[in-house]
Amino acid sequence: MKGIITLIFSAFLPLSLLSQETDLSKIRTGLIEASRELSSISCDFIQTKESPMLSEKIIAYGRMSYKKTDYLKWEYEKPFRYTFILDGTDISVTGNGKTSASDISRNRMVREMARIIKGCIEGSLLSDSGDFDASIDIEDGIIYVYLQPVNRELKKLWSGMKLEYNLEDWHARSFEMQEVSGDVTTVVFSNCDYDFSK
Repeated sequence: MKGIITLIFSAFLPLSLLSQETDLSKIRTGLIEASRELSSISCDFIQTKESPMLSEKIIAYGRMSYKKTDYLKWEYEKPFRYTFILDGTDISVTGNGKTSASDISRNRMVREMARIIKGCIEGSLLSDSGDFDASIDIEDGIIYVYLQPVNRELKKLWSGMKLEYNLEDWHARSFEMQEVSGDVTTVVFSNCDYDFSK
């Protein structure tokens, strides 16, 4: 379930941010402002997991749906069918013909993952200075955001994250999550449909 994490989406980067500046506060402000206009997203994804414990990469395909502010559906379609739904504080997981449900407060890992997902989408993740140190590079039309956990609890789970956005429209391209165990999960998005508030 760790591989379900960290989506970053938003609408349009204000024109003042379209220079090659790497000023974190301007990028942060742009993400938060743009995300206010976002009502929902649906995308295809390819998720790749590499681990020192595995001889081969694990590759999965699926579809993600997000609705402001508290609904996320992460649905694996290949090579297996598995669905994770976060609706407010309720979580349901469906796989192998079985569905289980719980409250987010009962599982620390899931709670942190949900907070990170929401923070990425809504822009607050870059503002949570107590959780991550952030740095930004811009190269060849791509914004690279690097997050290093500083929160003690998060440092037990992840050693870092890398997020990529298109500079032209500020849409997410991919994210990479490095776990303390040495596992690396990469998610690449495609065929995204965005709905913006009127």
